[in-house]
Amino acid sequence: MMRKIRGSAFVIDNEAKVADDEDEKNHFTSPKMKKLIAIIENSDYNAATASNPEYLILEINSSRYAYNMSLREVKFNIVKTILNMSPIKRPPNNISVALNTVFNHLRPIMANYIRTDDAMVDCLKALENVHYLYDQDFVTEDIILAWYKRHDNNQDRILKQSLQNFIKWLQQTSDGDDKEMDKDV
Repeated sequence: MMRKIRGSAFVIDNEAKVADDEDEKNHFTSPKMKKLIAIIENSDYNAATASNPEYLILEINSSRYAYNMSLREVKFNIVKTILNMSPIKRPPNNISVALNTVFNHLRPIMANYIRTDDAMVDCLKALENVHYLYDQDFVTEDIILAWYKRHDNNQDRILKQSLQNFIKWLQQTSDGDDKEMDKDV
């Protein structure tokens, strides 16, 4: 069940948690997160890493063991760190171009850590659900609903399950808006 917890933060189910701004601040100032952020962000400037992503994977794994992080925590933090890199947070012109640039550069790292269904779910949790994109007006309700209906294959099963409550909420909101408009006319 979806419930609003703060501002524009929502929880999709009892297990999924959405961090508030304070949690987010503390999370990114922990020593292990600082190390992961430094490793990933500095990969742009390290010629060896840029030419061979295996070096970056080795550094991430070394940090994982040095800071006693679970693999699940590493996967979550990799996605979270990538999405918080400056080219994405402050894109020079187009967010889509910035996302493509960063993900193309770090694709081997993402592919190394996001292989299983659980890893994919963790990746989605790191995105803090599609609702954020909707709240920030990056995507519209109509586009989300059309996209959700279009993805019927088995490969998208986990994504659809994780978004099911949000989609129901959007549909209810949309139906409510339509009824209000009919009353006004």
